[in-house]
Amino acid sequence: MRVEGWIFSVEGVEIDYSRDLQAGGSNQVEVGSVDCEKILSSYDVRSSSLYLDAKFVKECLVKGRKNYVLTNGHSQFSNCKIRWTGRSSFECYLTYGWKKYCQENGLVAVDRVRFMVQTDQSNVIQILKI
Repeated sequence: MRVEGWIFSVEGVEIDYSRDLQAGGSNQVEVGSVDCEKILSSYDVRSSSLYLDAKFVKECLVKGRKNYVLTNGHSQFSNCKIRWTGRSSFECYLTYGWKKYCQENGLVAVDRVRFMVQTDQSNVIQILKI
């Protein structure tokens, strides 16, 4: 059985929430593209920007889109801007909002994080500490 519903964040961002309920009791939430893991450096967490992996950008982000929302997967959302470099088609940085996101989520150097984008929610980047 498949259950679907929509949830809205405080900022008004629509979140598609889908669950597959199986006979074994599994209620795992489906997640879209997972393609980038990074171990944060001290520079990454204290800087106001973070370079994103080109493969992740190519497969998961909308070229030219500048406004995204970052989430930690626990209903906390932060607005963020992306700066496209122009040197390459898929080279960009998280800018405005990245440093605040690190502070609010307690990210520190040596934390391993996973960047994910749900296929139907391409303006939301989940950043999960793993």
